[in-house]
Amino acid sequence: MMSHPYLLFSLLLFLLSACTPKKPSSEVPWKEASFIEPITTTLTFTNEGAETREFSARIQEYPLDFKAVLPDSLHPGDSATLTVDIHQPHYVFCASEYSLSLRVLLPGLDRALTHTDSEVVEVGPHKLEYDYLDAVLLPLNIVGRQPPTGTDLLEIQRAYYSKARAHYDTVAVPEGLPTYIRPLLERTIALASFTEPIVSHNYHLFFMEDTLTVPTAISDSLGRMLAKPAYYDSPEYNGSFICWAQLTGETDHNSAYDVTSNFMTSRARGYLNFPISERRADATASHLAYLLTDQRVYLNKSETIDTLRASLPESYQTAVATIERSATAKSASAEGLFNLLMTDYQTPDGSERSIGSKSERRFRLLKFWFAGCVPCLAQQPYERELLAAYPNAELIYVAHNTQPDTWRAYLDEHEPPTARQYLVPKQQTKEVLAAAGTTGAPTYVMVDANGQAVCQPCPKPSDPLLRQFLD
Repeated sequence: MMSHPYLLFSLLLFLLSACTPKKPSSEVPWKEASFIEPITTTLTFTNEGAETREFSARIQEYPLDFKAVLPDSLHPGDSATLTVDIHQPHYVFCASEYSLSLRVLLPGLDRALTHTDSEVVEVGPHKLEYDYLDAVLLPLNIVGRQPPTGTDLLEIQRAYYSKARAHYDTVAVPEGLPTYIRPLLERTIALASFTEPIVSHNYHLFFMEDTLTVPTAISDSLGRMLAKPAYYDSPEYNGSFICWAQLTGETDHNSAYDVTSNFMTSRARGYLNFPISERRADATASHLAYLLTDQRVYLNKSETIDTLRASLPESYQTAVATIERSATAKSASAEGLFNLLMTDYQTPDGSERSIGSKSERRFRLLKFWFAGCVPCLAQQPYERELLAAYPNAELIYVAHNTQPDTWRAYLDEHEPPTARQYLVPKQQTKEVLAAAGTTGAPTYVMVDANGQAVCQPCPKPSDPLLRQFLD
């Protein structure tokens, strides 16, 4: 019986494909990850030293203050694990007694760092990748390094790239290193080399009061790299994009704003016009989630948040709201709320009094706000309606990040619907964070007659859901 030619041909193709080794892929393994479908990744710290060691960690623009979830120190033999949801690589700032470092965290590749009395060692399941990444990047990312102060920014770019590339070429490539690692590093070095002169420009601007013009060859070259999707997978991307967005937005700075307000506004414009269209929602949502948990206060922040939120698809808005609630819940605590209730703060008549843990009213709704917050003013009509509908509830205003004179003038001008007003001094803003979980405004927290949290935080008075807590 003669075999069918088609079957013989198919068998031949199968044998050839089975015997031919597959070409290694240089695509990153987290290629399909996004803001709404991130990859949960862990970073574990272990103290194998002889003494208790203080430590901390931070990821730039990550929407959670790690102080809320990590201990301040580790006893000998103790460990702490940080869990994050990410869709692109990040630098993690790690501080541990003698060691200050920026270390890469790749989506889905858990890290485990052991701190001895003399060094920090990677011991996790991806030791091969992280040892190589650290060998290349740690000498280039020295924490506390002063930016170059020279004025020839093109030479600064060339010098950085030449030095970084020479170092990169001397690091031995371990056998079995995934093929995507080296292209990722090459893009990281390229981005950093063009970011370096912009950092120098900012240094001159802030500390030397000297305007140093960045050549268009630098800003244009960096802009072209930032528009390429492959560069988005570099841990350097976010920092480079922030520098580029702030630089390109300098011509639109508002003379009525301070430096921080202008830079943050320029940064927001950059995200609205993000150079990689298919990543615009991911990048904008990441920045928005950070803004909602960022404790700094500056002009135009509330309007910027509203604009960025409105630019996102509904699924991304929902994800951002979930992250905001989660971060707030982790930062707020019952102890923090109790301390705020019992601490004396300034009142409009100049005296200092505490809000108090006990009340004759069934509910007290605390409104955390600051002068200049437009959304805070927008809630006042709803607050009046709420107080009229629920006479057993009391409204208490708690201002923060506001100068005393500005605070009093604001109260006189806008006549809030309650006489109970308190001002938390700027140096005590952390007390607001501990009680409300955020310094964003307006934020509401409700307590019962005994000072126990009913909702922390609560829906705003404009949201019908708040009335469910009062019924």
